[in-house]
Amino acid sequence: MATPIIEINNLNYQYEENTQLALSDVSLQIMKNSWTAIVGQNGSGKSTLAKLLNGILQAEHGTIKVDDEVLTPETVWNIRKKMGIVFQNPDNQFVGATVEDDVAFGLENQSMDPGQMRVKVKEALAKVNMSDFLTRDPQSLSGGQKQRVAIAGVIALEPEIIILDEATSMLDPSGRLEIIQTIQQLKEELNLTVLSITHDVDEVTLADDVVVLTNGELLDQDTPEKVFTNQALLTKAGLELPFIREVQQRLIEHGVKISDNWRNEKELVDELWQYHLKK
Repeated sequence: MATPIIEINNLNYQYEENTQLALSDVSLQIMKNSWTAIVGQNGSGKSTLAKLLNGILQAEHGTIKVDDEVLTPETVWNIRKKMGIVFQNPDNQFVGATVEDDVAFGLENQSMDPGQMRVKVKEALAKVNMSDFLTRDPQSLSGGQKQRVAIAGVIALEPEIIILDEATSMLDPSGRLEIIQTIQQLKEELNLTVLSITHDVDEVTLADDVVVLTNGELLDQDTPEKVFTNQALLTKAGLELPFIREVQQRLIEHGVKISDNWRNEKELVDELWQYHLKK
């Protein structure tokens, strides 16, 4: 039975310069070892929610519980050890002169033994296929390579939860795909819980669960299949259909009725092949 690793109850937050709540009475659960996509237009409250989860912002009302521990000023550092954030622009996370230095930064802050630290850095870089870049200047890397280094810096700290805050938005399509595949692999290998804050609706189709926000309010939390077949919800949230769902819709319009038991282009092709064989 799935158990929640994050529980949010009646969460409110308001920035001083705004009269409208950035988050209004939001309640939801994130299941352990799940991939949850958090979607919504600009200003919907996605990034505010991420900052509240990590204790960067403090809620005015409501509670956040992470791994059965309530987030408070007293517990925030312990909870931060359980989650890592990969931001939109990896350049904002780089602090070291080399890739090795950068991945080691968080471990140094934990006063880890240098020998053990070097082992953990090499293990983390191997997991993201960046071992050959150990001594490179992070600024000399491509966008996708920079994000891999940022991810390595996070997983070196062995968190239970990874938050991707628009982590693929600055990459080209092939770069986005590489990063998503890397995170998927790490999720399974390390039993991670992943929260993906994203504008990319095609990325959302890969999630187990989707949280839809608009104007600081929770509109829905459901599977990608149910979210993207609810036209009224999509219209209210200002979301577009993912490409593969558009393809499905066009097929249905032409009398090709296939099931929803697929989550990516390859599985859609397989579903169409099975449909063809049955004809």
